[in-house]
Amino acid sequence: MKVRYHFVNRLGLSGILLIALCLGCANLDQKIADSKFTQKMKDWRTSLQEKFSDDDDQSSAKGSSAGGDANSATGESSGTLVHTVERRGETLRIIALWYTGKAENAKRIAKANPKIHPSRIRIGSRIYLQPDLLQTRKPMSAAFAKKYLPTYYEHEVHWTGETLSVISKWYTGKYQNWKKLINHNPELNPNRIKLGQNVYIPKGLLKTREPLPQKFAAKRMPDYFAHTVKQPGERLSEIARWYTGDTKNWQDIAKANPDLDPELLLVGNEIYIPDDLLKTRKPIPQTGGDAAEQKSANETPTQDSSTPEKKEEIQLFGPKQFPKS
Repeated sequence: MKVRYHFVNRLGLSGILLIALCLGCANLDQKIADSKFTQKMKDWRTSLQEKFSDDDDQSSAKGSSAGGDANSATGESSGTLVHTVERRGETLRIIALWYTGKAENAKRIAKANPKIHPSRIRIGSRIYLQPDLLQTRKPMSAAFAKKYLPTYYEHEVHWTGETLSVISKWYTGKYQNWKKLINHNPELNPNRIKLGQNVYIPKGLLKTREPLPQKFAAKRMPDYFAHTVKQPGERLSEIARWYTGDTKNWQDIAKANPDLDPELLLVGNEIYIPDDLLKTRKPIPQTGGDAAEQKSANETPTQDSSTPEKKEEIQLFGPKQFPKS
């Protein structure tokens, strides 16, 4: 009986302690929830949420502003003027001089057009001009362009072996002027000049208007070879056979020498032979009447060794001759 009493007593006591512990934890949670620390945490979290919300709003506003600036840069708003380059030789200094009255404003215009080379502008390029610089919005006049823009001599690439430096040397007298030519020909690749392309040369640099000859271009190629006609009657097919090994190549040689009449070769004509056809660089041997006459003139007569010896005369009448002892 006592044992049961103690067991029930202990069980009851344990239950009371468990209930008290639960009530204590609940009170503790409530105290923590009501504490200043918890309140500060709540305030801090709320402030962070508000800050992030403000940042998102500002980002959206900046995006809208950036979009407005982009529209401004294209001349769609804020008064920005867009100038389209229509003439060869326009530079930022010339554009600045027309629209702003001062060539020095080219520096500010360059900042608004970072992808544009100040002195190498292609026709069709769009130049953005800040409204605070403008003195006029009228397009560049023909009279202004005639006064400030260069005039050009137009050269068409006609020969294999032409480069911008070769063209510069022939027309301006200096190889290094190719750098000036590229400013006036921004659409060209100076390392890859193609047949049929046009090269514009400012007349202020021009030393000659004579078209660039094939001989001048070809001789600046590392594998240049030319045959000079030295006697009448030479035929292009014979020249092709000697230098290329095939008479049929005369047609390719004729194409490489468009100013040459393949049916009438004159003494002194220089015939360019493409290197990819060349089999020998030895001069073609001279033949024909002139060479035969030269050979005949150089020959000297020789004495005929077959001339019979003079026979001893036989005397038929008179005293008999005896050999002298």
